[in-house]
Amino acid sequence: MFILGPMPVDSWTPDHVLFFLLGLAGLWGGTHLVVRNSILLSRRLRVSELFLGLTLLALGTDLPELVVAVDGALHNLRGVESSGLVMGTAVGSSVSQISVVIGLTALLHYLTIGGRQLKMLGVELVGSSALVFLLSYDGALDRIDGAVLSLVFVLYLGYTVANRTAGVEEPELDVVERHRPTWLSSALLALGLAVVLVSSELTVDNALRVSRDWGLQQSFVGAVLVGLGTSTPELAVSLRAIAQGRAGLSVGNVVGSNIFDLLVPTGVAAIIAPLKVDATVLWFDLPALLVMTLAVLFFLGRTRGLQRGEGATLVVMYLAYVLGRYLVAPA
Repeated sequence: MFILGPMPVDSWTPDHVLFFLLGLAGLWGGTHLVVRNSILLSRRLRVSELFLGLTLLALGTDLPELVVAVDGALHNLRGVESSGLVMGTAVGSSVSQISVVIGLTALLHYLTIGGRQLKMLGVELVGSSALVFLLSYDGALDRIDGAVLSLVFVLYLGYTVANRTAGVEEPELDVVERHRPTWLSSALLALGLAVVLVSSELTVDNALRVSRDWGLQQSFVGAVLVGLGTSTPELAVSLRAIAQGRAGLSVGNVVGSNIFDLLVPTGVAAIIAPLKVDATVLWFDLPALLVMTLAVLFFLGRTRGLQRGEGATLVVMYLAYVLGRYLVAPA
């Protein structure tokens, strides 16, 4: 990995932006390989659709957030402060998923879920946000906080495995997928992981440079630029699920991804190296995430569910969030 050293503002070149975008593209491409081949392998094990959305797809599509967080924590260990980027990416990705991903998906197909399931998803989404807020209230996440966040996710995952794997129609393999050799899927999955790891270094290294060169707060770059960019795998999975008539998979993927993003990247990163938490993340990003989450739960709870108008509202809410984030985020 490269070690980021001092660089004056007047040394800025467009290469930093180009490499940052290449890193995001690599994260998306590598994650696509990982997710697609994870699906192929898991389908051979007859994994249920909702479980696939809440766990395997969520973990696979959230690889970018996790590797960015780990890479940022390693930068912290080397003396390059990256806490703002780590926290901004984790929370910003959750914001973009609950608003942009669900909003754009709803523009194509209405979304609705059962009342009992809605209550459980509400508890999980609001609870994970509240936990991050409470642990970071003192302006930092130390190693104990990181361990707590990671443990809570493990418990959530265990609950999901124990209670949400029955009664859901299992997806079918098409002819090509049914005859693809297992070794080839495994090899492509490993290749995807390698691409994600390399791309994470490009993303983190150059995101820090863009933050410094443009005079932007690290957490702003993480929340808006990196957070939105690393949410593209969730958008791709959700749109594909809608195209196949699997709205439950789309909602499950976003919910699982949000819980993962809030608990795992921040938890693992804090275990590696304690994180500082910007006041902007604490008092703007997390409340914005809560407002958008409550809006989604309200829309889903209505008889007609979440349709085009509500989807457009969520996208507008995200645009307002970005504008507000820029205005309240000093360098």
